[in-house]
Amino acid sequence: EQGRVRVERIEGTFNYSRLNNRGVELSRGTLIALLNNDVEVINENWLSELVSRVAQSEVAMVGARLWYPNGTIQHAGVILGAGGTAGHAHVGLRRFQPGYFARAHLAQNLSAVTAACALVRRDAYVQVGGFDENLAVTFNDVDFCLRLREAGYRIVWTPYAELIHYES
Repeated sequence: EQGRVRVERIEGTFNYSRLNNRGVELSRGTLIALLNNDVEVINENWLSELVSRVAQSEVAMVGARLWYPNGTIQHAGVILGAGGTAGHAHVGLRRFQPGYFARAHLAQNLSAVTAACALVRRDAYVQVGGFDENLAVTFNDVDFCLRLREAGYRIVWTPYAELIHYES
């Protein structure tokens, strides 16, 4: 621990859900930033944007717009049923392409967002029991969002918080 940052090593096989649950357990804030180690911030107000959205009492989680390094969309929210189970909206669109009904440029309620970069309220996280550790690598964020929605919360995606996701 150094100042306000603490590095915690968790032994065993990779389990994204367990890592996040342990991080929340060790943290003290009312808002939890879920942030992969392979993202790069590209707009300075990204965190303020996420906070402003999750500050609404009915919103439990808000996700960011993520870009591939080549300048195309990697994540603009999750659509249930896409790709068989769930998939990211607007994948491959370039920066100024609007997408279906211009939704690639509009903040909106969705079924789910990726946890690669999202902000979630601690009380909601705890209320639904965090991430399901049986879902070690994939669909854990989708399951988590669906449980938040089942508890009566909204999930929001915003294009005004932007990061590059290297998916490494």
